[in-house]
Amino acid sequence: MEDYAVLLFLAGLDTVVNALRFLMLHLAQNPRCQEELRANSQIVPEAVEEMLRRYTFTVPVAQRRQGRRLRGMTRRPVSVF
Repeated sequence: MEDYAVLLFLAGLDTVVNALRFLMLHLAQNPRCQEELRANSQIVPEAVEEMLRRYTFTVPVAQRRQGRRLRGMTRRPVSVF
């Protein structure tokens, strides 16, 4: 159980670190955005949510609804759900 808890902690830590890195990089490259956030702290939660949406570090799931032929191979339809 302890090993599982450590695994979850480290996995969560990695995603949090990546999110913070992209957020700080965005702010470093956009001084106007920094100024706006400093001038109006009410919009900070919305800005963080938008940056997490924009710089997502998860892989979205794609679905193939029809079979497809590619380079001589036929790919079957795939449904994840």
